[in-house]
Amino acid sequence: MLGTRQGNRYYRVSLIFLRRMKILKQTILCILMLFLVACSSSGMIHNKELEGAIEAKLAEAATTEINLKELTDFNWEKAYIFYPYSSDSMIETQVGFSIDNARSISHRDDINLLVLVAKDQKVYYAEISRQHGDLLSEEEDGYTPTNATIKIQPKEGG
Repeated sequence: MLGTRQGNRYYRVSLIFLRRMKILKQTILCILMLFLVACSSSGMIHNKELEGAIEAKLAEAATTEINLKELTDFNWEKAYIFYPYSSDSMIETQVGFSIDNARSISHRDDINLLVLVAKDQKVYYAEISRQHGDLLSEEEDGYTPTNATIKIQPKEGG
């Protein structure tokens, strides 16, 4: 049987241990929540519907331009077209902030990368196949919803 003195010491050590464990659990929970928020806000949104709509227009032989505003069902402020082998730094310079690895376009020659940036810096992208032609980037500062007509360079022989 423990004496009163030993019992009080054991009780105090137990309380200290429990308090420290509670603080440790709260710290770990906060770190996990911060990690989840950081990961979810930094991602780009792959807009496959826009991708399909643009590729369908490119497949039409008579199409010489597309209006990006007509093909989007979300609000965006700027749109940029990047050609094969565009570097991450070039994309960052034009867009104004870093984009998650810019879909590795610097190593690809089969797509044009269309990047649309919303007001809250949410980033949508579409990988546009070059099978039927290329999107021509004629706007140095990017396209806006009021100036969203993109010319198309049809593929030779296709």
